[in-house]
Amino acid sequence: MIDNFLYWKGKDKKIVDVIRVTISCINECNTLSESLALINNLNAILRENKYELRKQPEPFNAYLSKALGFYKKKHLQHLSAKDLAQQGEKVIALMRAMKVTPDAVSCINLLTVYNATKQFKAAERLILGNEHGRSYISKWKVAVNIKLYNAFLGVCAQTQQFKAAQKVLTILKDNVRAMRPKKQIKPTNITCIELLTVYGATNEFKAAERLVLGNEHGRSYISKWKVAVNIKVFNAFLGVCAKTQEFEAAQKVLTILKDNARARRPKDEIWPDAITCIELLNVYAATKQFKAAERLVLGNEHGRSYISEWEVAVNIKVYGAFLGVCAETQEFKAAQKVLTILKDNARARCPKDEIWPDDITCVDLLTVYAATKHFKAAERLVLGNEYGRSYISEWEVAVNIKVYNAFLGVCAETQQFKAAQKVLTILRGNASTTASKDQIKPNAITCTNLLTVYAATKQFKAAERLVLGNEHEQSYISKWKGAVNIKVYGAFLNVCAQTEQFEAAQQVLTILKDNFKAMWPKYEIKPNAITCIGLLTVYAATKQFEAAERLVMGERSYMSEWKVDVNIKVYGAFLGVCAQTEQFEAAQKVLTILNDNARAMELKDEIKPDAITCIDLLTVYAATKQFEAAERLVMGERSYMSEWKVAVNIKVYNAFLGVCAQTEQFKAAQKVLTILKDNLRAIQPKDQIKPNVITCVALLIVYAATNQSEAAERLVFGNEQEQSYLLEWEIAPHFLIYAYWALVSENDFDKSMDKLCRLDLCHKQLGLVGSVFNCHVDSIFSCSLSKDISSGVPFQFAKALYQFHCRRNGKLAIEKIITGHNLGQTLKTSFISFLKEEHQLEFKPCASNTGIIKLKAQ
Repeated sequence: MIDNFLYWKGKDKKIVDVIRVTISCINECNTLSESLALINNLNAILRENKYELRKQPEPFNAYLSKALGFYKKKHLQHLSAKDLAQQGEKVIALMRAMKVTPDAVSCINLLTVYNATKQFKAAERLILGNEHGRSYISKWKVAVNIKLYNAFLGVCAQTQQFKAAQKVLTILKDNVRAMRPKKQIKPTNITCIELLTVYGATNEFKAAERLVLGNEHGRSYISKWKVAVNIKVFNAFLGVCAKTQEFEAAQKVLTILKDNARARRPKDEIWPDAITCIELLNVYAATKQFKAAERLVLGNEHGRSYISEWEVAVNIKVYGAFLGVCAETQEFKAAQKVLTILKDNARARCPKDEIWPDDITCVDLLTVYAATKHFKAAERLVLGNEYGRSYISEWEVAVNIKVYNAFLGVCAETQQFKAAQKVLTILRGNASTTASKDQIKPNAITCTNLLTVYAATKQFKAAERLVLGNEHEQSYISKWKGAVNIKVYGAFLNVCAQTEQFEAAQQVLTILKDNFKAMWPKYEIKPNAITCIGLLTVYAATKQFEAAERLVMGERSYMSEWKVDVNIKVYGAFLGVCAQTEQFEAAQKVLTILNDNARAMELKDEIKPDAITCIDLLTVYAATKQFEAAERLVMGERSYMSEWKVAVNIKVYNAFLGVCAQTEQFKAAQKVLTILKDNLRAIQPKDQIKPNVITCVALLIVYAATNQSEAAERLVFGNEQEQSYLLEWEIAPHFLIYAYWALVSENDFDKSMDKLCRLDLCHKQLGLVGSVFNCHVDSIFSCSLSKDISSGVPFQFAKALYQFHCRRNGKLAIEKIITGHNLGQTLKTSFISFLKEEHQLEFKPCASNTGIIKLKAQ
């Protein structure tokens, strides 16, 4: 075709037209191989005029644009990131071979490739140069313009290269300050947005603030450069605020936008739009500022919503972002207000299409329901219930697997096993049909979410059937093909830990070992540090120290065999096994490893101990009653914590108090108390060691172990001379504090309970109504102490209170005990053991409520 065209046009226009036609043909090609053939053909046609071709990079630019088009539209021709990177290298190689000089368009295309394939080094060499040589742009004598720097900043954002972006910023600043600045590299709005994208990716708020708002070091660069700010710049800045949780800076932007909107002559270019509202809502979600979000979208007692004030057309994405805030701040009622708006719109005669709910809306609602533990609302949304069909079917939203995954998240949070199994039945039914719906084909996330439900509800059989299969049938995962990865096995190991299934965990271990030893191992099930932590959690629950040691310790460990780097979280999980199996020496081996690393010239950051490591060590020392080791770790200027430069926080002191309780070290506990008191009385107290409810409970457990009633009284109620530490520390009254205070002196438990009743801290009945003893917090403690708490009281307190009622009313007075079932039935299990062992009482199960113990008549 090209040869005919050339002949028809004649010799004079040959070079220009052949290039133009080649570009046109490349643009029409359906494959890259066809495009490449055209370039090679061009080289052959113009072999007599190669000098002219060297000045014409356009066909090569067209070829790379074609490759980028195929990459973006994967349905046309599958092109992976690796393939795209190879195409970029191929174009450069072809241009070198044909001695064609790239131009600015070539460079932008290359930067677009480097952005998509995250090749920072290649982009850096192209624009700035590096240790291997000066930049290609300077070599090729390409005149740099602002579009090139913008494209380079795009690569910096993708690869999180803050310093490189700041190099560009310096170039731009220096140019603006020069006597004769180059207009072609004058920064624009797009430059500012690209810089802000980098700052968002690298969590660099200060740099973003200096760029847009200015700070104590100087006015904003935007004002210096005289760049006309538009709403897209503010939107990008709000994106940085969301990433860095800078609420006040976001509110400064809000103030600018409000003042502009209320001005006589507002600037149209910074008039807020739906994207602005979404970016603000992302900030409010990150910083948990519900009131600000409510004022923006719904309005409140202070005024109507800013969205209505600004006359911004609300769309479903805005409501989705608002639901994100509701999820973060656990605002169920506000989410239901949005639901009502959507329902009313859907049922209207002329509904607004822009706020018609979609699958993302449903996922956002389900995220709120998971956070606020509202199963009924989730059930009505997805499955329907006795009040009506599901909203999803009413709204004609095509359900996809993401919706079911989110619903399973609610089931996990609310321990709804049966509802999760309904979803499983839907998925199985779909997978078994001839024409199955791809959009609800289960994936690895589905399996992980199902396993999270099974862990929460302790349903090992269901988990086993899903992942491993059983004697009757193969696993669902193998039936569904491709739904397994290492995260699924990690979630299954969590079920094994919750249900103490050591052998099943070892089956997973065998699968992973066999895969690793195979000639062609599957990378998707290659074990990693998280897998090892999952196994160690099982070994802790099942007290299997040997298995844990084989996994982690020594040169022949599975971790070294799998070439998995041990990190501090793995050692933390191993210490958890040591605590459960009372292996002090093994814990000290870990301590030695950490000490040696901390003292090494080139220490490994990945095993640098932190506060959590110290808490894990203290848990071992509590289990093995090793006070000296705990003291050496935490207390004094020569402690390991001070040597490691780990800042002590209140959780560390709480864990140390746990060791004091186990080893009956009253004086050491009082040393901690003195540290906490002195800190709070200081001019600038450290927030990280401010005592909390758990600190008070931990101290009370020490006082119970060491028979220190006076110290407990001083802590909780004060004495004649001084007020209580609770009041001094401004700790809100909590039922746990009074429960553990009552347990300090067993002989005085009855007097303690009478005192709590006199002070109206407990109900007079103390949970006993007729012959029913209710162990729920709200049945025993007053409303001020039990508001929004649906769980049972600690077992030791429930046991002491049961004996209290037996002493006052007789052993046969109690016929039924309500323990609750929302906390894995731990209180029920402990109570049954206590009744059998200490009172020789038998019980029968309650069919209507698994959390109730019915005592058999004697």
